[in-house]
Amino acid sequence: MKRWLILCFAFLVLIYTAYIYFDKGDSVDLESTQEELLSDIEKIEMQEQAYKWVHTSNSEDQGYLDKHQEDIQEKYRKPENVAKYLFATISMEDADLFLQSFTTPSISKDLFLSDEPDKMLVAEEMMNRISRNGTMTRVGIISVRGSVSGEPKVNVAISYEDNVTKKVQITMKKEYDLHHEEEFIYSINSSVWDMIKEIEG
Repeated sequence: MKRWLILCFAFLVLIYTAYIYFDKGDSVDLESTQEELLSDIEKIEMQEQAYKWVHTSNSEDQGYLDKHQEDIQEKYRKPENVAKYLFATISMEDADLFLQSFTTPSISKDLFLSDEPDKMLVAEEMMNRISRNGTMTRVGIISVRGSVSGEPKVNVAISYEDNVTKKVQITMKKEYDLHHEEEFIYSINSSVWDMIKEIEG
């Protein structure tokens, strides 16, 4: 009886380990995410122009504009959407948008760990090393785990052309609107270099 229990327990551990090892998560449609991202950027730019018109013309349409801004903010209150945003920027090879995925203290620290004076080149190096020189073929969201401190963790599986899959954990942090303290979105607070270590390790 005791031996049977030990064998059952060992089998369950084996199944769980295999599940964790082989689980590649829910696939992210990177092309669609890129389109959404570009659309959001276009909406934000149009809103900025519209806000200027509203304030100069004393129009009462600001509530309409705020609603559109809230829709975009709502999207980035979901940690998994921020992770999708990150990998979309890498696929797009857009260093500026890539940097905007992170909290300012975190990305500033990472950028200045490099001796390269041109920090956009450092950002491009980061993206190339995450994508393994553009060979990234699939990104999957495995799980999102919440935290009392408001720093959820997103577990991601990244697959490459050589059939290698690497798993990384991305920590998020709330960033609040300066004008509306109750409004927030998530940004990535993980070190890029730590993510690269997981990929290259």
